[in-house]
Amino acid sequence: GVAKARPSSAISAASVMASQGTPLEAIWGKATCISHDGKPIFSIDVHPTSGCFATAGSDGLVKMWALERVLADEPEAACLLALLEAHTGPVNCVRFSPTEDPLLASGSDDHSVVLWRRARNGVQSAPSFGSAPRPADREPWRVVAILRGHTGDVADLAWAPSSSLFASEGRGGTPPAHVSFTLATASLDGTVRVWDLDRLGGSSGNLGGGGAGAAPGAPIAVLEPHKGWVKGVAWDPLGRFLASQGDDRSVVVHERDGWRECARVTDPFRGGTPRTFCRRLTFSPDGQFLACPHAYSKPNHIGAVLRRPQAAGDAWRVEYEFKGHRAPVSVMRFSPALYARPRGGGERRALCACAVGSHDSSFSIWLTSQPRPLLVGADVFEGVVNDAAWAADGLTCLFASLDGCVSHVRIVEASADFEVLRAEQCQALIRVMYGGEGDEEEGGAQNRSPFEGYAQLSSEEALRRVMQQPMPGTRADGTGGTRGGGGGARQAALTASELAVGSQVRAVAAVGGGATLQLQVEGRAPNGKRRITPQPIQTISQTLTNPGASQLPTAWTSAAGGGGSGAGGSGSGGGGGSGGGSGGRGGGGGGV
Repeated sequence: GVAKARPSSAISAASVMASQGTPLEAIWGKATCISHDGKPIFSIDVHPTSGCFATAGSDGLVKMWALERVLADEPEAACLLALLEAHTGPVNCVRFSPTEDPLLASGSDDHSVVLWRRARNGVQSAPSFGSAPRPADREPWRVVAILRGHTGDVADLAWAPSSSLFASEGRGGTPPAHVSFTLATASLDGTVRVWDLDRLGGSSGNLGGGGAGAAPGAPIAVLEPHKGWVKGVAWDPLGRFLASQGDDRSVVVHERDGWRECARVTDPFRGGTPRTFCRRLTFSPDGQFLACPHAYSKPNHIGAVLRRPQAAGDAWRVEYEFKGHRAPVSVMRFSPALYARPRGGGERRALCACAVGSHDSSFSIWLTSQPRPLLVGADVFEGVVNDAAWAADGLTCLFASLDGCVSHVRIVEASADFEVLRAEQCQALIRVMYGGEGDEEEGGAQNRSPFEGYAQLSSEEALRRVMQQPMPGTRADGTGGTRGGGGGARQAALTASELAVGSQVRAVAAVGGGATLQLQVEGRAPNGKRRITPQPIQTISQTLTNPGASQLPTAWTSAAGGGGSGAGGSGSGGGGGSGGGSGGRGGGGGGV
């Protein structure tokens, strides 16, 4: 199986190919250096700027790792940067704040959330009482505050956007104040608590001035959106909406202004089982989509993608479905980057990428405008995939599992037919989409309606306008010359204009010695809905273990766009057993 494959093996991802017919390549590996003493790893997150990442496990520890050293498969002693001890129970979630000097938040079964910051004077926090002596950390972190108030296990965390994307009230309005250093915490006590750390000195660097473990006070909001445990929470990138997902088979969206409940979505989740520990949902970086795990569309376990309302009075609705996993989807995580793909005539299409982890011990990565996954990881783990995290380059994704292992995938940018947008371009695109500054066409932003959280332009039109305004350091062709300029990925969905109506359409992939494979046949169902009939494709496991195989197993099904319907097949893999959804945090997933 894949577990025996050489770490960092090069793979030719036959799932989806570039438009020129050449394979999209990726480097896959098992991070053999990462361990929590063989115990389950519950969470993983990548630092936004420094190139390190954190893992959290049932051993009650948070560990910091050097990303590039892990990708190079160096020994544990060379990869481990710090070991953070403060909790008295398993650590369920870790998340870095999206700020220049990030805080790390960790939530635990001990009902607390600990806030960490890199020690500026090189002095780390004292070890827990009774813990064994250990060498000094190479990159010390210290406790700056402990958030208390939950009466149940803390299951998920989410930081609000670090700052407003809109500069002034007169240019498209501004989102609510105090967006930076705002943290939402979800707990099995049935509440979502919102903490404004700006008021406690977070943005000034004085958080924790009262000493390690200082209590920063009460939350600014305590929400009870679900009838039961709350297992997931996410902010939209504009800081306007806060979404949560609970054991009551619902997703609830609150507006930050007054914490009013503005949406409750239940239909996609009615058939889901409550026996899952986490339901980690995520917003796309352009704010248009909310990807929610643990949905079910008979007979398939799916990831449901909700679309943001496009105008006042519109509802949050299921726009797409990610089908193919044979057990409940536990986590969905959008890449923080946006991407662009040439469309002809000098135009580009804005893209997103979403990583999906499941109870079937497998993962997948999806890309906008493609009805099938970009990459599939089958038989990689022996337990539930509990969390996923993207590096800032938009090309590297990490997955953590209850079997105590971490796997990584890095897309080879030279093989991709899309480019990673620069950070400045991403910010400018969002400003233009939502009516902020940076749009000088047709009278400029002053002729646009005030900011209300609704996109006023499509992402394609916004990207066209942004690309017409070269950024500092941009190449003459207008494509951005930073690392990641040749590749990337993002969410997975089809627009109506990209689906063939009536006639059959073929998508081909290069496999083996240059042979091609039909990936899908698209058409219309009798009721008028779009239907995609998937064809067999290779998975990562078969490509690694038998690159020249001519018989390709069925891998993933895809969702048809529009109303969220889709034709789905079944998945199979090298591992034995069917992938039934195992219950609870400690249960292992089945085969694929």
